[in-house]
Amino acid sequence: MRIRVNPVAVASMGVSLEDVRNAISNANAASALGTFDGSDLAHTIGSNDQLRTVPEYKNLVVKSASGTVVRLGAIADVELGVRNSRSAAWFNMQPSVLLVVTKQADANVIDTVDRIYEMLPELKRWIPADVQISVLSDRTTTIRASIRDMQWTLLATIVLVMMVVFLFSAPCRGNTRGWRHGAARAGRHLRRDVGGRLFDRQHLANGARGVGRFRGR
Repeated sequence: MRIRVNPVAVASMGVSLEDVRNAISNANAASALGTFDGSDLAHTIGSNDQLRTVPEYKNLVVKSASGTVVRLGAIADVELGVRNSRSAAWFNMQPSVLLVVTKQADANVIDTVDRIYEMLPELKRWIPADVQISVLSDRTTTIRASIRDMQWTLLATIVLVMMVVFLFSAPCRGNTRGWRHGAARAGRHLRRDVGGRLFDRQHLANGARGVGRFRGR
């Protein structure tokens, strides 16, 4: 509904623009009229008192004082139309209606856009067949590309870290096995040399008769 107030008529009737605004706002209040309360059940009276036709707006009482009733039709021109008749939009060189969808502060923008794309086929079944629905701008394109690049970066980082750990740990394992093998060989040689020297010293101490016996390993 489009309402154009006549300033001259408003001044002559002793009505202010604030009176007009309050009258229209109070007549379109979307609130419950009352409730029925019982011992076991309560019911809310939900009636929509919104004005929808031109005669309803014209008969709206703006001010009543000293027996004088000022209606909206006496001080304003009421027409059925859009709020702003001086705006227009085109898409692909054709007249169109732009619908801008914004998300809530705590909503996921990618999930919101995906759900809108899922609803488009259902919306196309509700509108006439000659009306087309097209996406003019999707601001999540760059966001999706950034997330995709971040995922590939994390994957490459994980692979590189695993390769570095594997390459540096393989020589360490080989050196450990070689160190253990070398330690075992050195132990055998040490026991043989020490045992032989002890046997020679014991044999010389007992003399040529060899009365004593070497006790050792």
